[in-house]
Amino acid sequence: MSTKEPITLDECCRYVGLYLHNWALMESNLNELLEKAFGIDALQGLILTRNIQFRDKIHIARTIVDLYFPDDKYKKIHKATLQRIAESSTDRNTVAHDLFGPPDDPKLRAVRFLVVKAKGSLSMPETYWTEKDFTQKTTQLRIDGEQIKQIQAGLTGEEYISPLIEALLNYNSSKDDAVQADHHSRPPQSDLDSGLNQATEQTNPQTPEDQKEKDGD
Repeated sequence: MSTKEPITLDECCRYVGLYLHNWALMESNLNELLEKAFGIDALQGLILTRNIQFRDKIHIARTIVDLYFPDDKYKKIHKATLQRIAESSTDRNTVAHDLFGPPDDPKLRAVRFLVVKAKGSLSMPETYWTEKDFTQKTTQLRIDGEQIKQIQAGLTGEEYISPLIEALLNYNSSKDDAVQADHHSRPPQSDLDSGLNQATEQTNPQTPEDQKEKDGD
């Protein structure tokens, strides 16, 4: 932004657009991380991540880091990156959803955002982003996007998902084995029916009168 002329609406749009572009790139890297971790292809990833809120993507990514990275040093670094990205979502919401434009004061070289807060009480805090603010925030998004790629590099879909699938298969297999063992330990139903009939006959033996009634039928 020039320090000689008042900031124009076109300049405001350029800075806002640049920020949103870098946010989209960072989130795309995050989506690819989820795809890689769970061994799904790009098309499946598009469908899945389109239906997951951003905060939940962060929760999933943090859990992946916790499970996959045994080294506490890298685990701490990667989780800090994801936490920082989560906190920056407030900035993203401001840029994406709030009305913006040049400030009333022509000497103020900044983008003004009309932020409205209405949760129990109404407030409209003055929010300005200077060129320095945009540069710092946009640069941090680029750095975070690259760090997400580092997380991707630390795992592959096959290496990560295989133990998970194996654990699920083993769990289901153990349940099936238990059912089979229980099934084999039981006598066939025909034997059960035969034994029940015999027990009934022994408990309630027929009298001569019963036999006559049966023969009469």
